[in-house]
Amino acid sequence: MGKNLNPKTVSAAALLCAGMLVFSGFSKEATSAELLNSASENMAGIGSFTGNMAMELAMTGEITEGQKGTVTMELDIDMEVTQDPEAAHINGNIGMSVLGTNMSVDMENYTVAEGDDYVSYTLVNGLWSKEHTEGNSAGSEITAFKDLASDADAFEISQEPVQVNERDCYELRGKFGAENLLGLLDSAGDAADSIEDIMGDVEVGLSKVPVTVCIYADTLMPALLEIDFTEAMQWAIIASEDNTEDVSLDKFRFAITYDSFDDVDEIVVPEEAVKATASTETTEMSTEAAGTQPAAGTEKLPTIETEKAAPASDTGWQTYEVLFNNTKIILPCDFAELKALGYTLDEDTDPEYIVNKGEYEYGYLADKNGALISVDFLNTTDGPLSIPECKVASIGSDDWFLEGSKMSIVYPGGITLGSTKEEVLSAYGNPQDAYEGDSITSMYYYNSDSYRNGMDITIDNETGKVSGITIRKFE
Repeated sequence: MGKNLNPKTVSAAALLCAGMLVFSGFSKEATSAELLNSASENMAGIGSFTGNMAMELAMTGEITEGQKGTVTMELDIDMEVTQDPEAAHINGNIGMSVLGTNMSVDMENYTVAEGDDYVSYTLVNGLWSKEHTEGNSAGSEITAFKDLASDADAFEISQEPVQVNERDCYELRGKFGAENLLGLLDSAGDAADSIEDIMGDVEVGLSKVPVTVCIYADTLMPALLEIDFTEAMQWAIIASEDNTEDVSLDKFRFAITYDSFDDVDEIVVPEEAVKATASTETTEMSTEAAGTQPAAGTEKLPTIETEKAAPASDTGWQTYEVLFNNTKIILPCDFAELKALGYTLDEDTDPEYIVNKGEYEYGYLADKNGALISVDFLNTTDGPLSIPECKVASIGSDDWFLEGSKMSIVYPGGITLGSTKEEVLSAYGNPQDAYEGDSITSMYYYNSDSYRNGMDITIDNETGKVSGITIRKFE
């Protein structure tokens, strides 16, 4: 199809759930502006809430060469959120249907505050992964929904009550500017970025998006939030210059139901999730794209000894040196250093994208033959920077993305793609964590000063050789 369904849909759903469950009760006599302005204030007094999110997505286009069909995706997730401390727990199912073949996966996610940052733990197919974000990912930006009042004239209060969870509810219906809505969702947890990841580089322009808010009549608490992006995205795809393969969006809807309030005492990340991800702290898709994600159903390797992380040093993998055809690059480095070697931003990386102070963005660089390496663009300054102005804090390579490359890439200690497990252990010693799956073995190195500085090695169990490497230095 012309537009691929992106795995970040799961992240978008989680962020939408956590970021948009913020409406509270109001009286039918109030104006739309008053209702929307008071929503965040009322919700701020709630210590916790539970709910459910459903998403429906359907696209039609060419799935395989010469064969047109419809791809559908459905998401059904239960969630609970606490405000102090800020945390979210979601648990549910994602289903997909392609050409009559149905696929389904269960997923669970915990998002919690750790210091000034937020950490997300996700369980899919028996594997826990960890993602570090700088910013609010647990949905605490509850006041952001007052921004809906800026378009309050577009909303009307229905004259007749509606039913949600078999209870009478007030209903507020209208259309909100699509660009404003995406900006609102972004301030409420970066969900706008995830929605854009679902649909690709389409512009919603001046489209209006139908939004419905229902409020329990007996308690004046939120009951339902519905957002229908279908029409806005349909026009966006039609207008997109990239839509050369006759792709259409048939449905793109969200529905969040609020079930109860102040019923959750505390959300605690399971110990198994913390242990399983002790060595990983990556941006979205970083380990997956670099081929270093532990395989599903992994268990601690009995054949590889692990050892406690030691303080930072300048030996072994901690030299942070990578040789490109014998040219030495030391992380973090300037993007210009890699550009001088012939690397350019890949076609999906926007050079004008702004990375804020202390944040980072995952992406790819392509050599002249189209082979890719993965990188993290890190902003170490006190102001905003475009991606080319950022430091490169990580470099990753694997057999798949480097196919066809004529560039020799050598990591500290002479380790390259194709090195053996024994050569890795000889160069770096025992890892701090190791996991083994049916097809790959993963080894994780880091020092005691920061998990953000480390090295991940993936070994193909069939060949016994290194198939993926990522090295990073953020601090």
